[in-house]
Amino acid sequence: MTFNLLDHFLLTQVYAFVLIFCRIGSMVMVTPGFSEIYVPVQVRLMFALLFSLMLTPLLEAQMPNVPTSVPIMMLIIVGEILIGVFYGLVVRMMFSAMQVAGTIIAAQSSLSLSAVFDASQGGQSTIVSNFLSLSALVCFFTLNLHHLLIGGIVDSYSLMPVGVFPLVGDMNHLLVRQMADAFMIGVALSGPHLAFSLVFYLLGGLLTRLMPNFQIFFVMLPPQILISFLLLIIGFSTMMLFYMRHLEDALMAFIGGL
Repeated sequence: MTFNLLDHFLLTQVYAFVLIFCRIGSMVMVTPGFSEIYVPVQVRLMFALLFSLMLTPLLEAQMPNVPTSVPIMMLIIVGEILIGVFYGLVVRMMFSAMQVAGTIIAAQSSLSLSAVFDASQGGQSTIVSNFLSLSALVCFFTLNLHHLLIGGIVDSYSLMPVGVFPLVGDMNHLLVRQMADAFMIGVALSGPHLAFSLVFYLLGGLLTRLMPNFQIFFVMLPPQILISFLLLIIGFSTMMLFYMRHLEDALMAFIGGL
């Protein structure tokens, strides 16, 4: 019996590489920082290919045997793509807290109409939420928190092994919980502006009752914007530190669950 080295290479190395690339590639196409519009598709593809190539010798032993039929092979590939998309969506849900905080701050500062193009969302968003999202993304990579993503996607092969179709119901439950946590964190980050706007509009209402013919909101709009910007400048560093700590804890909890 002749042992064909080419057949052995195709059945082991290439097979493992394709399965790893399905998970890694789908994760890269969704994860914040890698999947933004300003990152060329070629760059994302090359990163996914190189990263999958480096992980192939490490994860080759965890790959299942080559399936004997095409439908089973397609089912395995679909499962790997779902796992990668799920991993990226969980991280994106964590980052959506800054979008919530920026939207609330903009609404309480009368800046809701000052919209700009948001590359992370692929559409229009308020200038405050765009600024906070980009700042959080810069701090995320500056503090090397993206290393947790890389380590987490490698550890995901222990909880969600290749060849076992993922539990879609549990994945949806985790995504919904991450969305709820992101909303709560966003409201907490915008707490000072909510308190300020409550007091500010209360004073405006009292002045309106005292002087019904006075254009109170037209006069109060400039100081409202000015004080809101001052609050944002004063609390920006604290906001980023609090959010980065929360993001690190959330990533560690998510990776620990993997």
